[in-house]
Amino acid sequence: MKNVVLNKEVFNIKDLSKIVRKETQTIRSWEDKEIINRPPRKTDKKQEWREYTKEDLADTLEKILNYPWKREVIKNKAE
Repeated sequence: MKNVVLNKEVFNIKDLSKIVRKETQTIRSWEDKEIINRPPRKTDKKQEWREYTKEDLADTLEKILNYPWKREVIKNKAE
């Protein structure tokens, strides 16, 4: 992980992916399973993407670290 990622004010799902070392598909799966919260979305014309503030990122990392993981939760198509 490069330090450049952490110098941002707003993060996207690719940034979070680099930080937690999981595929973006895994992060989307965690949102679907309500392991982590869905961040606010930014919309630009027809595109929409996740936008994490530093506070959102800290909250997400805390939830990931404190979740009582079981192998079947971690395993999905992305891994």
